[in-house]
Amino acid sequence: MSSLLAFDYAETAARVRSISDAQKLIDLIVLLNNNECFLSQCGPDAARKAAHLASNIFAKVPILPLSFLNRPARHSTFLGDTLEFICQNVLISNILDHNYILPVYKIYDMRNQLQVGFGNVNEQTEPMNEWLARSSPTFLTRTRIMLEIARSIRYIHSMDIALYSNDMTSRKGFFLDSNLRAKFMFRGLFAWWSREVSIHSQENNRLFTECTYEANISAFSNLFDEVCFGGHNEDTPNHGLVEDTRQLIERCRAADPKRRPTMEDVVKEMETWNLT
Repeated sequence: MSSLLAFDYAETAARVRSISDAQKLIDLIVLLNNNECFLSQCGPDAARKAAHLASNIFAKVPILPLSFLNRPARHSTFLGDTLEFICQNVLISNILDHNYILPVYKIYDMRNQLQVGFGNVNEQTEPMNEWLARSSPTFLTRTRIMLEIARSIRYIHSMDIALYSNDMTSRKGFFLDSNLRAKFMFRGLFAWWSREVSIHSQENNRLFTECTYEANISAFSNLFDEVCFGGHNEDTPNHGLVEDTRQLIERCRAADPKRRPTMEDVVKEMETWNLT
């Protein structure tokens, strides 16, 4: 697979001549992008190229990985109105590293609406809003969790994928495991695909403007504000960390999207804070 990724992914996808070949490549990409050995040996750039290859194959032959079909899932939700958007989300969520997200495992109909099941049924995860209400964590713990979320978003962006920003403003869309590692149900698009469609089409324009890196940064700041400074937080200390947090949130909310930091910048800054 590493030798295959050495070639231009668009050219490789163009050489796919049959549905069966496309299916084999998609399934291989899903397998490798969640294989620790492949990721450690080939690095994040190989995973990103594999994701690009999958997107180009999907554009030519819209098939889904076999691994998601009819698998039990822990959570369920309404994913979207259009089958195209749903299918692209299924594909992306399965080729991303599942240490960061809860992948889609099945699609089913409920009262004439397409629902998705996501998250491993054997993985114990709790919605962040429920955890916040139950445990009343300190400001420091809340900030640590937001750093975990920032790292997850940084990973998503490094794969040239943007999240649907509207989802990021709700604590219900984020889940915590027993080690307080944050994951979230994925809804988003390949960034290049979102940019092209927003330029050439007026349909579902809100969807495409929400699926940009800059919109993600702004949405992250709103979530950060809600988690650390919302009314449910009674433990807001008066020291430098609070001021650092407020300043970062405001920079992420800059009116001019070009003045907002990247998620890489956000993570690097938060990692300099004393969160021990």
